[in-house]
Amino acid sequence: MHYVTAELDTGPVIAQVELPIRADDTTDTLASRLLTQEHRLLIATVDLIARGHIALGADGVAWMGARSERR
Repeated sequence: MHYVTAELDTGPVIAQVELPIRADDTTDTLASRLLTQEHRLLIATVDLIARGHIALGADGVAWMGARSERR
């Protein structure tokens, strides 16, 4: 996830997931697994922003007392 700027996909990164590529992955299976993770990450990121734990500051993304959790 990243903040949106005027340029495509160039905003400051808020959060990301690591997704291993399996030997038997196809573009479709990888895309499906990634989409599932992206949906989870979007919900968690919006929640943290709404709670005031993440903000965009002058120096980039600021995490204010929030702990990131791997799921």
